[in-house]
Amino acid sequence: MPSKKVAIEIPEHTYRGSITIDLPLPTSTNRIWRQPSRFSKSPRPYLNPTYEKWKREADGELMRQRPGKGWRTITGPFDVGLVVTLKKRFKFDLDNRIKAVLDWCKDVGLIVDDKFSNRVVIEWGEVPLGVRLTLSPAEDLS
Repeated sequence: MPSKKVAIEIPEHTYRGSITIDLPLPTSTNRIWRQPSRFSKSPRPYLNPTYEKWKREADGELMRQRPGKGWRTITGPFDVGLVVTLKKRFKFDLDNRIKAVLDWCKDVGLIVDDKFSNRVVIEWGEVPLGVRLTLSPAEDLS
């Protein structure tokens, strides 16, 4: 049975130079940082090992899916589309997945900074992995 195609409605002008990549299901925003136990030598919060594992898996998908010359960094305003697997529907808050994805996009150079996001659309849908991310250059709203 063919899978449903999911289309995120992003204005037509933004499709030039867009980036689409399938990623594993990202760590929840609530679980990115961990607090050390009171017996720990360091009192500082630290990155959750599951988040670091997700970033390594996402890096692998980026290398596997990128075109021959790679993607160009989106240097200005951009729109974000995130389709999250239906398999996890109602098991978590949909909006808790965007932070990890955008921070990762900055870390790997797909975007300059997540502060330039103009529009974020998050929805449930059929995707091959955990999420399908689409980044599209957008018009400057200023």
